[in-house]
Amino acid sequence: MLLEEFRIHALTNNVIPVFRKVLADGETPLGIYKKLAKNQPGTFLLESAEHGGLWSRY
Repeated sequence: MLLEEFRIHALTNNVIPVFRKVLADGETPLGIYKKLAKNQPGTFLLESAEHGGLWSRY
């Protein structure tokens, strides 16, 4: 998503999901989240099912 697209969505939405795929073989999703969120309020981690999983958690 480009910055301008984000700004357009921000005019009418309260929450805008932003994501990026990264190669992080030595990291866990929770570890990366903790580094990025830095204990800031209003942050959260969405979890998804992979490898044949049936249910996502969001």
